[in-house]
Amino acid sequence: MIVGYAQRGYPDEALKVFTDAKWVGVFPNCVTITSLLSACAQLGNLNLGKTLHGLGIKLGFEDPTVFNALIDMYAKCHMIEDARYIFETVSDKNVIAWNSIISGYSQNGYSYEPLELLHRMRSDSITPDAVTLVVIFSACASLGIFQVGSSLHAFTIKEGLLSSNVYVGTALLNFYAKCGDAESARMVFDDMGEKNTVTWSAMIGGYGMQGDGSGSLALFSDMLKDEVQPNEVIFTTILSACSHTGMVGEGWQYFYSMCQDFNFVPSIKHYTCMVDLLARAGRLEEALDFIENMPVQPDVSLFGAFLHGCAMYSRMLQLHPDKACYYVLMSNLYASDGRWSQVNQVRELMRLRGLSKSPGCSQVDLDVADDLSCSRVASVA
Repeated sequence: MIVGYAQRGYPDEALKVFTDAKWVGVFPNCVTITSLLSACAQLGNLNLGKTLHGLGIKLGFEDPTVFNALIDMYAKCHMIEDARYIFETVSDKNVIAWNSIISGYSQNGYSYEPLELLHRMRSDSITPDAVTLVVIFSACASLGIFQVGSSLHAFTIKEGLLSSNVYVGTALLNFYAKCGDAESARMVFDDMGEKNTVTWSAMIGGYGMQGDGSGSLALFSDMLKDEVQPNEVIFTTILSACSHTGMVGEGWQYFYSMCQDFNFVPSIKHYTCMVDLLARAGRLEEALDFIENMPVQPDVSLFGAFLHGCAMYSRMLQLHPDKACYYVLMSNLYASDGRWSQVNQVRELMRLRGLSKSPGCSQVDLDVADDLSCSRVASVA
């Protein structure tokens, strides 16, 4: 029961079975401890993980699977030094132990260490498997180390992993895309025997990162033709591609299509992409109105996207010092944040430069007579 719960993604249930009072007289074995450590890793429960570590020592368990589970647990609980200590104490390291520590460093934001460990792994005559390669390609992509990644590409072909493992192929094309080689990424994509939504998303995003918005949209269309149903991640990627390439109209089109045609409820990531799209295009008033009318609470990333656009827009004051609209917009942004001294500074700068905001107006069409079907009534703000 403990193994079943842990493997099927029910870590809480696995721990409940273990701590149930009715099993007080039943001692755990290596399989039990390994599965419970996996449950702790999934939950990030460091305290219970340490307790199980001590229990394993007390019961004299020195099985490789227990050590591997300990490495994984400590790494996923962000105790990478403890994970590394246990790894170094294992005398006969198998590929699972190497993968656990390599993945642990990657999950904790380290990129150089996985590459160093790969070198040691090869020196110890341990052949990398699919899990190793996925992590290493990610590290190469983060560091932009093209030579190492491309040499491992040849290794994946030699081992037959590229055509048989969708995760390796996806990681490889993502590496090429992030290193600016969209042509090689597309070659890997086309040669893959199996593709999942992550694969499509990586390639669509790869075009977007290279500024090829039309390539992203064309590939999204191909995906629909292949009857692959887009998920929320795909739409995040396509909206991000529109943002990076300034395709405002297309971004709105896909945002509405996501809601109306595919019945997705937009997440904060989708709203952030739209704010980023509008802000990058300099349409800050529209972005601010979009934020104020969102049905969800904005988070830090969304405001970060908006402020990035503000930073871009503030440079317009230097490029177009005679445009009053830019000053008014910056003044309103400062006011919304309660920074009144900056508001006064901007207004004073406008006064000194003799700038004033053009009056706004609204108009309504009224049917008032047969011979005057559309009389326009305007009110000056």
